[in-house]
Amino acid sequence: MRVMRAILLLVLSAQAVYAQVNRRMDRLAYNHPDLTVDLAVGLGSWPLPMDYNDDGLLDLVVACADVPYDGIFLFENTGRIDKKTKMPVFSRAKKLSEARKYLRSDYRLDRAPNIRVSNINGQTIVLTPGKEYPDFKKNHLRKSEDTDCRKKFSWIGNP
Repeated sequence: MRVMRAILLLVLSAQAVYAQVNRRMDRLAYNHPDLTVDLAVGLGSWPLPMDYNDDGLLDLVVACADVPYDGIFLFENTGRIDKKTKMPVFSRAKKLSEARKYLRSDYRLDRAPNIRVSNINGQTIVLTPGKEYPDFKKNHLRKSEDTDCRKKFSWIGNP
């Protein structure tokens, strides 16, 4: 009798878990209707501030390698300032390319992609560990070059 109860409990538990896993997942609404522009891409996003369109204004490029917003997105600075907040107004997001297959090529979702932007002598450089994206504005993450910091900076790791 105890064995039958245990089997029944196991079957019912498995059905409950299966129902939870296969239920329809709804996106949570997080938009604020009073905002001029909502710069939302996703929770696992990496902001990359840069003058993407070379108009002298700082635009916001966002890399997101998570579900459901996989991509590189551009929020273009319109040059207008919101009277209420005194902050720049950005255009709606424009998807430039995919991101997950470049930032998480092994599809390991237990770690965040480490993408950074730097500005050297007025030139925007996008980096991930061991890689540089020299023509990011044209090719996004599709073309990379391997970097070896020890060759360029001989003092790294040396006492």
